[in-house]
Amino acid sequence: FYWLLHDAFPKQAVRFQAHYQAKSAWALKQEHHRNRLFRLLEDARIPFLPIKGADLAWRVYPLPALRWSCDWDVLVRKKDMRAFCDLLERDGWICPVDSLSDHHLGLRRKKDLALEPHFLLPNLELADEDFVWTNSSPAEPDSFRRTLNPELNLIMLFQHDAINRYQTSNLGKLLLDVFFLLKRDPPDWEKVARLCIELKVPHPGLLLHAFPEFFPERLRPAIPPSGEVVSALRRIL
Repeated sequence: FYWLLHDAFPKQAVRFQAHYQAKSAWALKQEHHRNRLFRLLEDARIPFLPIKGADLAWRVYPLPALRWSCDWDVLVRKKDMRAFCDLLERDGWICPVDSLSDHHLGLRRKKDLALEPHFLLPNLELADEDFVWTNSSPAEPDSFRRTLNPELNLIMLFQHDAINRYQTSNLGKLLLDVFFLLKRDPPDWEKVARLCIELKVPHPGLLLHAFPEFFPERLRPAIPPSGEVVSALRRIL
């Protein structure tokens, strides 16, 4: 509200000014440490793939302060995981007790920053390591940093929100993530459909049809959505 409308509604904007400034300061601090870590990974020649907020906040949002996140998710190949974790430890990231989930290792902390080393994408059981890296590309020429192709990125955001049957869903974050991703990297909807079939997951276009007041018709895919499924998804979210 403050970023978009502070000039139009100055009295109301006062309510949000301090909160926005705090988020902007936090985003600036994160950017400094994020750039430092990425330089270390580039120097170590470790291919890495920032996902979710670690990617979207700086690449698709107008300003990183508009995309709040509590940790960074960075994916590397399993063969590079030990080198990645050793690099993190040398850079001051602490993990007193490590753990292992189906797609990431335990949380690493550096003062008030947090990072999860990923080796797979969340809630995408059929997307193995080769599939993930095939559906990504270098963020810049000759860079070791990679970016998910927009089709898989969109599917991943929708699937991540579906963890625990949407019981931990963050609808505001999901809608904004998808909206800004669609504006920055419009997907090939036919490729999205093929990937969904291959991965056996729901089509993210269902989300766009479930919230037509949020997504303009020009952004929605031309698919014949099931009214019952769309209505159920909207009620759950």
